[in-house]
Amino acid sequence: MMHLVIISYSVHEIRLMFVHFLIIGKLVSVEK
Repeated sequence: MMHLVIISYSVHEIRLMFVHFLIIGKLVSVEK
């Protein structure tokens, strides 16, 4: 059971990082 929780948590972290990269990319493209 804990294994599933850890996997879902890591997937959530990856999603957050992906969203951060998208936001940073948009800001950089706007500044250019």
